[in-house]
Amino acid sequence: MPSERQGPLSFQQRQIWLAEQGAAGTGLYNEVCALRMRGPLVIARLERALEAVVERNDALRTTFPLRDGEPVQAVSNPYRISLASDLIDLSHLPEPARHSELSALAKRRAEAPFDVADGPLTRFWLLRLGPDDHVLLLAMHHIVCDGPSLRLVLRHLAESYSEGPTTERALPARYLDFARAQRATEQADAWDAELAYWRENLAGAPTVAELPPDHPRPPRRGHAGRRDEHRVDDRTRGALATLTASAGGSRLAVLTSLFAALVYRYAGRTDVLVGTGTDPRPVRHSETVGLFANLVPLRLRTGGALTVRALLDGACDAVFDALDHAFVPFEKVVEVAAPSRDPSHPPLVQLVCTVWDRDYARVDFGDVEATVIEIPRTRARFDLMVEHVFDGDGWTMWAEYDTGLFEPATVDRMMRHYARLVREAAADPGATVASLRMLERSEVDAVRDASRLVLDRDGNVTPVGAVGELHERVPGGVPVATGRAARRCAGGGVEDLGLLSRRIRLGQLDTQLEELEALAREHPAVREATVDLGGGRPVLYVTPEDPARPASAAGVRSFLESRLPRAQIPAIATAAPLDGARPVPPPLSTLERLIAGVWEKLLSRPGIAADDDFFAIGGRSMVAAHAAQQLSEQLGVAVGVRDIFVNPTVRDLAATLAAASPTVRSAREVPAAIPSAERAPASMAQLQIWLNEQWTLGAADDFNSAFAHRVRGPLDVAALHTALRDTVARHPSLRTGFEVVDDLPEQRVAAEAEVELPLVALDHVPPPRRPAEALRLAREAAARRFDIATPPLLRALLIRIGADDHVLAYTLHHLVTDGVSMGVFHRELSARYAAAVAGRHPTAEPAGGLYAEYVSWEREWLDSAAAGAAREYWRRRLDGMAELRVPPTKGADRANLAVASCRRSVPAEVTRGLVELSRDCRATTFMTVTAAWSRVLGRWSGQRDVVLGTLVDNRPSEALRATIGCFANFVPLRIDAGDGGTFPELVRHVRDVLLGAYEHQHLPFSDIVRVSRARRSYTRMPVFQTTVQWVHPTQQALELAGCATEPWRVTADVSRYELTLFVTEGDRELVLDLEYATDLWDRDTVDARLDELVQLLTGAARTA
Repeated sequence: MPSERQGPLSFQQRQIWLAEQGAAGTGLYNEVCALRMRGPLVIARLERALEAVVERNDALRTTFPLRDGEPVQAVSNPYRISLASDLIDLSHLPEPARHSELSALAKRRAEAPFDVADGPLTRFWLLRLGPDDHVLLLAMHHIVCDGPSLRLVLRHLAESYSEGPTTERALPARYLDFARAQRATEQADAWDAELAYWRENLAGAPTVAELPPDHPRPPRRGHAGRRDEHRVDDRTRGALATLTASAGGSRLAVLTSLFAALVYRYAGRTDVLVGTGTDPRPVRHSETVGLFANLVPLRLRTGGALTVRALLDGACDAVFDALDHAFVPFEKVVEVAAPSRDPSHPPLVQLVCTVWDRDYARVDFGDVEATVIEIPRTRARFDLMVEHVFDGDGWTMWAEYDTGLFEPATVDRMMRHYARLVREAAADPGATVASLRMLERSEVDAVRDASRLVLDRDGNVTPVGAVGELHERVPGGVPVATGRAARRCAGGGVEDLGLLSRRIRLGQLDTQLEELEALAREHPAVREATVDLGGGRPVLYVTPEDPARPASAAGVRSFLESRLPRAQIPAIATAAPLDGARPVPPPLSTLERLIAGVWEKLLSRPGIAADDDFFAIGGRSMVAAHAAQQLSEQLGVAVGVRDIFVNPTVRDLAATLAAASPTVRSAREVPAAIPSAERAPASMAQLQIWLNEQWTLGAADDFNSAFAHRVRGPLDVAALHTALRDTVARHPSLRTGFEVVDDLPEQRVAAEAEVELPLVALDHVPPPRRPAEALRLAREAAARRFDIATPPLLRALLIRIGADDHVLAYTLHHLVTDGVSMGVFHRELSARYAAAVAGRHPTAEPAGGLYAEYVSWEREWLDSAAAGAAREYWRRRLDGMAELRVPPTKGADRANLAVASCRRSVPAEVTRGLVELSRDCRATTFMTVTAAWSRVLGRWSGQRDVVLGTLVDNRPSEALRATIGCFANFVPLRIDAGDGGTFPELVRHVRDVLLGAYEHQHLPFSDIVRVSRARRSYTRMPVFQTTVQWVHPTQQALELAGCATEPWRVTADVSRYELTLFVTEGDRELVLDLEYATDLWDRDTVDARLDELVQLLTGAARTA
């Protein structure tokens, strides 16, 4: 790529790029906007206007690939935008459902993750609500567009639509030039004075500001959140105007100072860092779209004795000084502040308060009235961010917050208290912060009459959830301090937390030592736990439950790290303190020495210890990237930047890597045979299923694998239940649940998971109607959603039609099974039932390897040369491919996933001929049928280039053949289906295509999509929309000794694919089932094409 179209990242971009590595797949950094457009909208004109905006602004065509291990920004060519082809029409829905669907659909699409390496990082959709009523949805990754730039995009779009895209306009300055200038500034040491300011300003500052949470802070920060609207009344707006006039006209100073006062009243913190957003773009870039926004930390002093006037004066100084130095990127400020890194919270700033004017609520599109509408967010970048948005005379407070910490009612209460502080401060600027009436009267008549009060250091009743000192009333009504910490509960009660003297800050987080000790005692090997504060730093001493088998300090630390932020865990010793002795750290292991050596070299710092924090000893974000790369090369496994952020000490990183990979594990002194079977990341296949389920709001139709069998004969129900239980106990995947960590799923294998077998008797139903009722119940059970956090992800139901007539229905979630796995399941269940009936031990096939071993192998393989070769193979194989477009006979788009199917049987003599033809071509029967199907599709679509999909087993070794789990992968088959050659030639061509796909089957489909650069759409699957699948009868066969079984179809008639041909090998003949999208084709058309396929196969067989 020419150098003028490629260059370094700006510091703002680099900060987001690094953050994205730890939040990939969450949509956390998406900028979204929706325009309600009422009037005679010309869609083609809007498309050209969007193209003009994208062409005019390089940032909107930028991606961030890696070059020599470093991310660079690369500008691509302009591209065409089609809104009409993907138009989403909601006009047919009734009014309430229309807007509900609009909101849900807009949220899902707006938060769908971007791939910053491959892009594109902009998306546009058009939704129709009525004839002259549309919504344009714009989504862009924050790395290419910030809030002010989004407003520029809207203005440029309106101008291009109203005036026409051909109107001559001066091109804005290029964002690449801004990034290069920023780098030149750093290299010239031009920021030295500004960095000196920040170093002095932040010296000794608390780098964690915590409001009392409703839920304990987890060890790793999640990104789930909400964004709630709080409209401000006229009285409060008038109060703000009064205060602003006295604060030199700075609404920011007023609102941040009173936000700090709110933090003081809730948490008692007198020194608070509050972040605020700025737009420090140079004048020459005033019309440039890109990421210029910067986060600036404001150090605000507050306290109960401070007057409002003094509070405002201090805030004015802090705000004006900080804004004078706002050109320094936040990443550089973090470096000089050197906060302790902890994955439980963002670095340096956790609370944000911003102020901006919304000057684009209505956008001028000529005769189309365009209004910005709010899209609800379900992500949060900080603990709490309050945006003050001013629109003319209106003022709205938007609260975006981490729902893992706060409940909506709590944040609503905080915002009401915040507004009251504004009014009270304006009423009496000479009043102290402690004397401002923050709580409503209803929060203070009843509490003051209670026998137990919780008061803050200034004697005020604490708000609900805040911690203060417990006071009890003595005769005469006087409250007396008890010396104990307590918090008020939402229901009106009081929770006693422990001694106030034992409430300390660990890692700047408020910690009640009694709670820490109680948590340590939950470890099964710990009988007693005590925190000692006498040695200058807290030490947790643990007494073992069994002196012969004491708990290790590492084991207790690991136990606590799964429940607490790392900063809240003190040093741990496994014996009581004796004569002031303190624990001595153990020597480094082999793996720890290797990690420490890499860090020592990169940081030029010898003697790094096991508990040294990478960032506390000088590590930076990009140095972490280099460390991850070097460790990956030396260990032969994937080590990501996120691994170092989450595990910033040598000991923690070594433990994590050792638990994730057997290759790394072998580098330790104490080898282990396999990775931990109790906890593992999700595989790529599981991750894709999980993401799809999130985007479809958890609908069960497409994620459950359901089966049913009518069982006639003397069924032993107890033996069947025993067989089910034993099968679940034998296979870890059937005891696996999924816990969301950092917004991504992780596998958790339970030691036990009970599977129930409820019995439903249909005695009350007339006998002729019982089979239909049994089928209804089985389908109803199949459609129910699973709670994927609670294993087993298998449920069963036994329906009694008559004395010796039952229906066994069971459903598994696709996260824990696939087609081959169901064959394993059915064989084992059959064998165990037979053994239970006969009263003997089952002779089931040998157990397979653990699914966790496969996940570990997959993670290593994805960073191997073989994976690189597979990516290159698929990139070449799919280069220049065309989407298969089979002309519909109904609508052009699917409104839902509904499908129907047609069936044909291939006669026995034709089937024998196809087997012979396949043998002659050194192919399989499946290859021959696929060749015929591709030719039918080629004729149907008028395309010679036909791309189909098929499922592959994807197990990398024989050891996993008897393992139940989610291994299957989709791969594309690109076939030249032209009529020019003979049919045997086409079969041999398809054989080669399939063999190539099998050789490169381990690359996850999501990676194949990425390297193919296939067009993405929410209405069609990427790469291929038609699949062909070979069905093994043994995968669905269940034999129950002494009984006859007949399979019933109970799965929902839905599919993400438009056409799927299922090929099943019967006893003597092939069975073809063609599943089709009912929104696209009528049955007669599909029947005709299926007949054409049978005719083609018949003709080929006769020539064999």
